[in-house]
Amino acid sequence: FTTLIVRIKISFMKMYNSQFVDFLVTWYLLNQLNDIMLNEITNHPPPSSGGRYVKIKYVTQLPTKNPTFAFFCSNPKYIKETYTRFLENKLRDNFGYEGVPLTLIFKQK
Repeated sequence: FTTLIVRIKISFMKMYNSQFVDFLVTWYLLNQLNDIMLNEITNHPPPSSGGRYVKIKYVTQLPTKNPTFAFFCSNPKYIKETYTRFLENKLRDNFGYEGVPLTLIFKQK
């Protein structure tokens, strides 16, 4: 009976450590994604439209089959197609998504 309890504890610890490592890797990658993309956005901000400025707060990758990124911003309806292409190209340059269809979603923060 003691052996069974020890095996259960060891398997639980392995599962817990694996989930914790997955969490750390995900957190690090999201941090890196935000650092790089927000730096690009700061250097080349979205153009204003009708006197309205768009401020992008953060970006995250959604868990989908194709790479999909959600940009949380102040006025998503004012993001122009040219700026969307600019962000796609920056994602391709920085993260190696050449030849892969990307989906960018802009959501209200």
